[in-house]
Amino acid sequence: MKLHYKVSEENYLEMLEMQIRRQDRAPLAVALTLLCTVGQMGLLIFLIFRGYITGMHVYILLALSVLVCVLNILHRRLVRRRARVAIDRYKLQGKLTDAFWKEHYFELDEDSLTIRYGALRSVYGLQEVNGYDELPSAYLIYCRGAVADIVPYAAVGDREQFLDRIRQAQHTNLFDVAGKLRDDVPEEYKYHFHYAYTLESYLAQQREGYRRRYTTKVAFDMHTILRFAISLYALFYIYLNPKPWIIAVCAAAFLLLNLQHIVTFTPLVNLTVKQGLTDVLAHRPDPETDAYITTDSIVIRGSMHALDIPLKDILAARRITDGVALYLPKNGVLTIPCFDPAQKDDFEKFCKFIDYKAN
Repeated sequence: MKLHYKVSEENYLEMLEMQIRRQDRAPLAVALTLLCTVGQMGLLIFLIFRGYITGMHVYILLALSVLVCVLNILHRRLVRRRARVAIDRYKLQGKLTDAFWKEHYFELDEDSLTIRYGALRSVYGLQEVNGYDELPSAYLIYCRGAVADIVPYAAVGDREQFLDRIRQAQHTNLFDVAGKLRDDVPEEYKYHFHYAYTLESYLAQQREGYRRRYTTKVAFDMHTILRFAISLYALFYIYLNPKPWIIAVCAAAFLLLNLQHIVTFTPLVNLTVKQGLTDVLAHRPDPETDAYITTDSIVIRGSMHALDIPLKDILAARRITDGVALYLPKNGVLTIPCFDPAQKDDFEKFCKFIDYKAN
C-alpha cells in the first residue's frame, strides 16, 4: 500500500487538540481544575458564611475567586487557541520545519512501514507499529510509542481497507513476542487455569483489584503512612489556625497528598486501569489465556501476551469477585479469574497457596 499526500496545518492542529484534551483528562489535571474552580470557590463561600472574612475583603476575594474560576474554565475550553500557540512555538524552536509541509510518502508492505518527507526517511518494522487514532480529518499513525505521521482521509481511499492493514501491523508485535514463548510452558506445575477475558470483565476485575489494594500491606508502605500523617497534621493545623490562606494551602496539600486514594475510589480509576492496556488489548482482548502456577513462579501464556512472574515478586494477594488480584512492584495488578465452575476447587487451593506465598 503506497500513499502520497500533504499534511495541512488543520490536520496538525487537530492532532495537537487531541493531545491537549488527553492531558486535560489526566487525573492530576482534573483534580487541579476542580481545586481551582469548585474547590476554592466552595472554600471561600464557607469562610464567608462562617464569618472568617468580612467587609471589603469579601468583595475582593469573591472577584478574585470568580476570575480564577473563569480563567481555568477558559484554559480548558480554548483548546484550539492553545494548539495554535503550540504550533507557533514549535516553529520558533525549529521542531516544525518547512519540510514537514511538503509531500509525504507512506508505504506499508508485508515487512515494514516507510514514511518519508523532505530529507527525512523513517523505516519501521511491523512489530514497531503501535496503532492509530482517528481525527476529524486524518489518521494518526503511531510507531515506537510516538506519532509517526498524520495521514489525511482524502489520501486513503478505502478507509476500511487501510484500517485493516494498520490493525494487522498493529497486532504483529504482540503476536510475534507471544508466539516465541507460547509453547514455552513448564513441564511440571501445581495448578493450571484456562480462561478468556472480555474487555468488560477485565476492566471490572482490575477496578476491584485496585480498590482492594487498600486491604493489603501494599497500600500501607512508608510513603503512604507519611502522606497520611502529613494530611492529619494539615487538618489539625487548620483547626489551630483557621486563617483563610492557611485553610486554602492546607486543603490543597490534603487533596494532592491523597490524590491516589481519591482516584481509586472514584470513576477516575477507569482512566488508571485503561492506561495499563495496550491499544491492541483495548480493542481486542486476548481470547485464550493459560496460567500455570509452579512452586516458584506464575507463567501466563496467551495468544497475544506472555508473562513469567516469580512468586517472590508478588507483594500481596486478595480475593476479588470470580478471581484473585495479585499485587506486583510499580503498582502493577495482575488478575486471574475463575469463570469455570469445574475449576472452583483447584482455584480455592491456588488462592490459599498464593496467599501463603505472598502474605
